[in-house]
Amino acid sequence: MTASGDTIAAIATAPGRGGVAVVRVSGPGAAEVCRRVAGALPPPGTFRFAKFRSADGTVVDSGLVLAFAAPRSYTGEDVVEFQCHGGAVSPRRVLDAALAAGARPAGRGEFTLRAFLSGRLSLSQADAVADLVDARSVRAADAALAALSPGAGRAAEDRFAALYREALDLSTLLEHCLDFDEEEPPPGFLEDARRRIPALRRALEAEADAIRGRAMLREGALVVLAGPPNAGKSSLMNALLDAGRAIVSPAPGTTRDAIDAWTDFDGWPARLV
Repeated sequence: MTASGDTIAAIATAPGRGGVAVVRVSGPGAAEVCRRVAGALPPPGTFRFAKFRSADGTVVDSGLVLAFAAPRSYTGEDVVEFQCHGGAVSPRRVLDAALAAGARPAGRGEFTLRAFLSGRLSLSQADAVADLVDARSVRAADAALAALSPGAGRAAEDRFAALYREALDLSTLLEHCLDFDEEEPPPGFLEDARRRIPALRRALEAEADAIRGRAMLREGALVVLAGPPNAGKSSLMNALLDAGRAIVSPAPGTTRDAIDAWTDFDGWPARLV
């Protein structure tokens, strides 16, 4: 099920100058939006060429129409995509036509939210979609793709659930012993706790290390080159970037403001300042 059951639309490609842009429509009214904007709906999983029209019948662009039937779509709902010309004008006009035909503007990340609510993506896979879009290096993209693979998200959630059950079981046993046992702890209790608690801690630390590694891939490392005047900071930055990003001069104090640039080291993104 979706958050509201209504039909949403948005430009699904990045803004800017380009040959092709995609306007995506998702929800129970997607087919009707398609009929009003582009005419007949193509069979699910197929596409056709069409002219895209505004509410008053004016042709605003032309391109391909693709249809996906629920639940075999990205969101798990009925989905229609209009592939129009790119740029600043055509995608906006096609989107306006879709909104006039009954859709509402999609919120930020709402297509992926609906994929999660319909069970098409797990929570960790939904996070991986954002990581893949924001990837600054090949290593970051590969890690996001691995997290999107079938079963990867479910495996991670199963690990977290098992850790939670173990922590809950241990805390329950300890509290029971402290609150209700007036005598010595049951035989073997302390030995069992001494074995299980360190094992749980190691498992949690391993998960935390993995999460920090994914955060590093997603956000990049901040590397600041600091030192006295004419120590070679600008020369080092240019060498690391293999580009003339900073002015190099024998005069001290040439670089007075912070200069930053993105690069990667063996696939790990880094912001040099």
